[in-house]
Amino acid sequence: MTKKIFIVALALLGTFEIGFSQSKLVKTATKNLSSQSLDKAVEAINEAIKDPESMYSANTWIVRGRVYMGVAANAFFARNYVNAEDSAYASFLKALELDLSDKNQILVSLEWPKLALAYYNKGADKFQEKKYNEATSAFEKSAVLSEKNGALDTSAIFNIALSAANDDQLEKAAEKYQFLVDCKYPMMGIYTGLGDVYFRLDKKKEAEQIAALLVERFGEDSIAYTSAAAINLRLGNNEKAEKILSEALAKWATTPSLYLYIGIAYENGNQENKAEAAYKKALELNPEYKEAVYNLGAFYVNKGIKIKSEADNLPLEETQKYEKGQALANEALNKAIPYLEKVIATQPDNIDAMTTLKGIYTHLRKTEEAKKMQEKIDALGATKQ
Repeated sequence: MTKKIFIVALALLGTFEIGFSQSKLVKTATKNLSSQSLDKAVEAINEAIKDPESMYSANTWIVRGRVYMGVAANAFFARNYVNAEDSAYASFLKALELDLSDKNQILVSLEWPKLALAYYNKGADKFQEKKYNEATSAFEKSAVLSEKNGALDTSAIFNIALSAANDDQLEKAAEKYQFLVDCKYPMMGIYTGLGDVYFRLDKKKEAEQIAALLVERFGEDSIAYTSAAAINLRLGNNEKAEKILSEALAKWATTPSLYLYIGIAYENGNQENKAEAAYKKALELNPEYKEAVYNLGAFYVNKGIKIKSEADNLPLEETQKYEKGQALANEALNKAIPYLEKVIATQPDNIDAMTTLKGIYTHLRKTEEAKKMQEKIDALGATKQ
């Protein structure tokens, strides 16, 4: 996160004299903060808040807030202090409690943007560590502090929603995403994120509305159409997805992703011939399109399994139909092989594809190929242990 690099500089800029008398301990803390001797600065300022000479001075607590912001901005020191940002926040609030003069309020208000930045960076770090609850809390504090100075930090609000969604705080995520949608913030990720949250909340109508807004507000980008279609596909609205994608294909007839998604819609709607043709068109436009390779391979596998199951359930006297069904099933499974092989070539640890392919080889009595695939599966299992 690029924001982080500014915190140390901002903390140092705040070490100027602020017009109040300073005790010796506060001066020592200020001097050590300036030289980045942060341990000594913390030690001095924490002695100062116990000293009758300085403990009731707003200046003491402002300096303490700055010291802890300096700690928060330094990864080496921050690991030795729990929630340095919270200590800074509490210190600035204490300064206001002790002195509510206009001058002091202005001085503290100058610290809010720096502290907001510190919380933002903490949120980013916690998100990367997958500690989503802590990330959500940090981004919330960052947004509140920005608001104190009359600034709306849409980036922090977006990250609150994103972190909350990852932490299953779905109502909170929906509220923050919806706020940004209502503000018409121009970022597609907000709409797709909100669509996902509404789906998880089983709010089908709201999810459909977000899908429609995606196309309405980002209609000049084909990704808006695939994203809107994806939301509808998750909701089981195959016909809506088809309509959206057909409109997109009228604008962007050579975009592989549109054929992939309309292929999924066709397959979900049991329009097998159209689905197969769409997947093939996606690969014609981009032979290395991994998702299309996988989907076409899976399409043939599913088709083969379906035909075989139907044949297996025929009455015993339907011998001719049974044999024809088995032949058609084998034909579909044979078609799946090159696509599954390509999936494995690009994803050598895809054990699901390997297991499926081994099953096809075994069914088609390709003993040697099945044996080699089992060896790959065994080797992969041994590597993961």
